[in-house]
Amino acid sequence: MSIDATVDTLALITARGGSKGLPGKNLRPLGGKPLIVHTVQAALAAHSRPRFHLVCSTDAEDIAACAEAAGAAVPFLRPATLASDTTTSMEVVEHALANVQAPPHGYRYLLLLQPTSPLRRPEHIDDAFAVMDANGPDAVVSVVEAPKPMNLLCRNGSDGRLLPLDETPITRRQDAPKLWAYNGAIYLTQMRTIAAGSFYGTRCLPLVMDKASSVDIDDEVDMALAEVLYARRNR
Repeated sequence: MSIDATVDTLALITARGGSKGLPGKNLRPLGGKPLIVHTVQAALAAHSRPRFHLVCSTDAEDIAACAEAAGAAVPFLRPATLASDTTTSMEVVEHALANVQAPPHGYRYLLLLQPTSPLRRPEHIDDAFAVMDANGPDAVVSVVEAPKPMNLLCRNGSDGRLLPLDETPITRRQDAPKLWAYNGAIYLTQMRTIAAGSFYGTRCLPLVMDKASSVDIDDEVDMALAEVLYARRNR
């Protein structure tokens, strides 16, 4: 297929068939729609949609059919060797770049979208492009405020004792510095950064998302939380 010359981004939805934590999770229904459909629809509804080529990378024919029916391109099936528990996201991206038709000028950015973040909104995608366009960083990555300050986190010592991760005394939670956690919803990265083997580079800017949009589904508990939040959003 030919690519419009205005396209500067490969938007890649990564969805392998296997999952130990939640079998078949990419096709699990949420609000009557498979998880992957929520990601496809969010991408298609974004105002920035004209700038990206939306592709799904999967090893599973049923996921491919579902993604294609929802509006994503599926120009290839990923080999099983790139769909194991040990396969890295970078390996998946490199395979996709080698198997998609790029615009004449090449892609400038990679937008990585994971189906396990079904509550991301179209405006979050647009906001990521806005941060990238305004600041020109190596990458823009979505984050959510961490649930606990560092001084409330612990690790095991060599003798099994609980040891504080940070011994800075903080008497009130409000006085603790804000910490951010990657939520897995959006990675917008310069292609030159990808070529250097990184999703983040040396200058990565945050796209702060709210907690209700940041659920990353790995297991049944995450799925149950997503169902509650989705129902609340759409009631």
